[in-house]
Amino acid sequence: MLNRFFIICSSSKLSAKYFKFFAVCTIILFSNQTIAQNNNDTEVEYDEIDTQIEPEIEDRIYNVSTLRNQPEYPGGMRRFYMDIHKSFRVPEGLTGVYKVYVSFVIEIDGTMSDIKISRDPGHGIGAEAKRVLENIDKKWIVAKIDGEPVRSRHILPINIDYTR
Repeated sequence: MLNRFFIICSSSKLSAKYFKFFAVCTIILFSNQTIAQNNNDTEVEYDEIDTQIEPEIEDRIYNVSTLRNQPEYPGGMRRFYMDIHKSFRVPEGLTGVYKVYVSFVIEIDGTMSDIKISRDPGHGIGAEAKRVLENIDKKWIVAKIDGEPVRSRHILPINIDYTR
């Protein structure tokens, strides 16, 4: 193997190319190691770091799909959708079938907060859905973890049929 290397290096054009190639590779290799060593030199004062990584259980918002003991609307989800459709006002002259996605947080006291429209089909449907959800007075039965009530986030579709 070394004989082959020396034969290749004996040619002046090839030896110059290989020399440049190996020189560049060597510089890149050692510069990366130097940068990595310099980045590891930083000492961390553990007294300055906040040891509380996760928020308090009261502040944490759980995705409803990950909870074993999920929140419930009084009367069930069918009643929830009935209450929405009962209060929903159809924008003038709009026909068709639409789907709007909403997200909201069910607080520890059972109220809804942080109501957002995730996917709005337009035509004022998203704004109307938000208005309807903000005006729902019924409180949810909250989700619980180890018997303690927790906040949870719902993402739900609302189907609107204006063909009738």
